[in-house]
Amino acid sequence: MAQLKDYIKAARFKTLPLAISSPLVGVSLALLNTTFRFSWLTATLCILVALGLQILSNFANDLGDFQKGTDQKAGRTDRALSSGSMEPREMKWAIAYTILFTLIIGICLLISSDLDLYQFLGILAMGLVSILAALGYTLGKKAYGYHGLGDLFVFIFFGMVAVMGTYFLLTKTLDIASCIAGASMGFFSTMVLNINNTRDLVKDRENDKNTIPVKLGFERTRIYHITLAGFASAGLLRLLVLFNIPYIALGLILLVVHLHQYLNLAQEDYEDYNQQLKKTSLTIALIALLFFGHAMVRTYL
Repeated sequence: MAQLKDYIKAARFKTLPLAISSPLVGVSLALLNTTFRFSWLTATLCILVALGLQILSNFANDLGDFQKGTDQKAGRTDRALSSGSMEPREMKWAIAYTILFTLIIGICLLISSDLDLYQFLGILAMGLVSILAALGYTLGKKAYGYHGLGDLFVFIFFGMVAVMGTYFLLTKTLDIASCIAGASMGFFSTMVLNINNTRDLVKDRENDKNTIPVKLGFERTRIYHITLAGFASAGLLRLLVLFNIPYIALGLILLVVHLHQYLNLAQEDYEDYNQQLKKTSLTIALIALLFFGHAMVRTYL
């Protein structure tokens, strides 16, 4: 029988700082928009929904890869199911409870946002699609993560939807800044997924998991990663100028350092890729925190 520590491990808490980065950027943009009354309740609920979706995605990813035999064939012992610390039945219940939690928080979020009927139904539909996207990455016969679509879904849901959805719920409007921020955070989130998939390239190819690195090959994946970093940084620089936040350049400098380290890794440097995942994720979270700190200072001081 699985213990609490097993559920915590399966939730992969190390992925959560990145998960809250995009909604935190949306919150920051809303704080800077002084034409609307800001709601801390709505902001908090947006972040909780993002956490619920990330944990749901992690649980579903563990179950999906286990059911397809991907983790077992790859000899992975760092996953809850493949290591034997949890049973599939227990993981299914964890997924069900996480969906319930996310739905309850999501409904509370919609109620707190004072939306009209069409806005309520539209955001509700988007939330349900987000849940399905979190489940569909590796679960099911047509799991999109096995067909090279994971990057696109991460860009859309963990970038564009997370930033712009949060901003809209807080301000009831969208603007060019929220679009730029959403795209930038989408590219950053896709960078993290690409590091993960570059690490697993060989094993994924052997198990017919056709991620972008499997499709592109090792060398072209590095070019793809540089492209993602370039688009993400360009968007961030635009926001830096737009809101006069020069110290966020610290985050960009750190990302350049991490990018250089990534490009110097060999295909077999498994543990080094894990370190790159951690460093890049934390740097993106730092950028979001710096943006939030700037917004707080501008709003309340």
